[in-house]
Amino acid sequence: MSNKKYSKEFKLKLLKEHEDNGVSFYRLEKDNNISFGTVRHWLAAYERFGENGLVRTNSMLCKYSASFKQQVVQEYLSGGISTLDLAHKYGIRAPELL
Repeated sequence: MSNKKYSKEFKLKLLKEHEDNGVSFYRLEKDNNISFGTVRHWLAAYERFGENGLVRTNSMLCKYSASFKQQVVQEYLSGGISTLDLAHKYGIRAPELL
């Protein structure tokens, strides 16, 4: 996965193109050389947290306890839930996608 960082304004622009013009996630990612699934994750973060969900912060990297992380990993390993669904369920923001 790329370590490229995108501005909040850029993310909002792409989400607006998707919302207003029906441009597919695939097309937005392909045209902007963005990893597959990234724009969909931005939309999920935006829907959950608003514009603040599109801002990457260093504090996001250390805010979860070890026991919480273990609980989430165990649920993922038990199967039946995607990482995106887990993020929604527990209110987790994925910093590597922001």
